[in-house]
Amino acid sequence: MKKKISEITFVKTLVRLSRTALPYILIIYLAFLFFSDDSIPPIDKNPMTNIKDAVVHAYDPDTGNESVKMYGEKLLRDAISNAITIYDCTA
Repeated sequence: MKKKISEITFVKTLVRLSRTALPYILIIYLAFLFFSDDSIPPIDKNPMTNIKDAVVHAYDPDTGNESVKMYGEKLLRDAISNAITIYDCTA
């Protein structure tokens, strides 16, 4: 006579373990996943914005009129210091 699958000792032990230990194992795994140093994606120390074919407009603060317009082939903007570098420019 064949046993039911729920009567097998190994299956009983596995079901008992899944009810008691599995939630704790899952919590430990999730804590490791979110709080370990390896899980944090690498963040660039100096993030830059690269813009091709850029136009920079400079305005006179007193009058509000446009005083300079610069055209460049490449513009780099540093996101931390907010500095802008424009390459191969004409004004």
